[in-house]
Order: sequence, then C-alpha cells, then structure tokens
Amino acid sequence: MREALGRRFEVAHHPRLATILASRCTTLFPPDASLPDPYDGLVEQQPGQPLQVHDCMGISLHVEGEPWGVLTLDALEAGTFDASDRVGKELFARRLHRCSVRHAAPLVQVNCAALPESLAENELFGHVKGAFSGASGARVGRFEAAHGGALFLDEVGELPLPMQAKLLRALQEGEVQRLGEDTPRRVDVRVIAATNR
Repeated sequence: MREALGRRFEVAHHPRLATILASRCTTLFPPDASLPDPYDGLVEQQPGQPLQVHDCMGISLHVEGEPWGVLTLDALEAGTFDASDRVGKELFARRLHRCSVRHAAPLVQVNCAALPESLAENELFGHVKGAFSGASGARVGRFEAAHGGALFLDEVGELPLPMQAKLLRALQEGEVQRLGEDTPRRVDVRVIAATNR
C-alpha cells in the first residue's frame, strides 16, 4: 500500500525482525508462525483489500561486523518457501538470473575463495595453446563461458589485489585477455558478486 512506502520499522515493535536480526543465518518462519508479520495489512491485491503475508524468510545484514539491517522475502501463498530456499547468495544469484532477459544463456559460478592465486587468472580469463608449460590446447575462461549470460563471483573480495585490477578492467571495458594472447576479446556478461568484506 502507498502509505507503507518509506515506513520505518522499529525492531522493538516487530518480533520477526528482531528474530532475524539476532541470527547470522537465514531465518525461515512457517506459515502458521505465531509472530506477527510487519507487512500484514500493508499489501493490497486490489484497492481497499489488504492481504495477510503467509510466508516469510529473512537474513540479517552486517557492515564491518556491525548490524545494519535485515533483508526479508515475503509471500502471500503459504508454502512458497521451504528449507531448500535457505541456501542464501547462490539462491539469490540463480533467481536473479532466471528472472532476467539473459535467462536462456548460462549462469557460471566461481568460488573465488577456492582459487589459488597462481590459477585465478587462467580460471577467469583462460589461456591459449603454449601460454605456459603444459598448455597443450586453448582453454576458455569463465568470463567467455558466461558470454550472453551471467557470472556469479562468490567471495570476490578474496581475489588477490593484482587479479582484482584485471577484473576491474574486464568490468569497465567488457574485454578479457587470455593468458598468452595479445588481442583482447569482447564479452557481454552480467556480473553478480558477493563478498563478506
């Protein structure tokens, strides 16, 4: 409803928000939860007909270790959310991609925290044959693999600083350069990034 836009929700008056804020994990409320939902009566299907929210889940947001707020997902239909919906950022990235105009193209995921510094550039940008010993053939990097679609960079803040500079160039210019290749390649990729810092 229009009067709900820009409304402040005081945590002390909303036990669901307090519950979400008290946890660092995703909180899922069952449809029959006894705690009132802050949005009950604030959503209207047709003018003058407010609806009750039936499903709710949320997660607390922190900035530099300090609580900043909460993100909630609410649904009018009971049973919309279940335990499988609690996977967090990966779920958000998949849903964002599925709802975008790029949904027919691939969503490529990279766990940047698991990439050794020596392999990060090759993993993201690929290489050409002979770029280094053992490079018996060309390899497409994750950016090129996601061309036309989306690339989810999980824990992007864990990439080494020199690699972050090359990533910035890819984001600004829309170009990547395979290891051992002189000419950059154009890529059209939506980047979804997550970091804990």
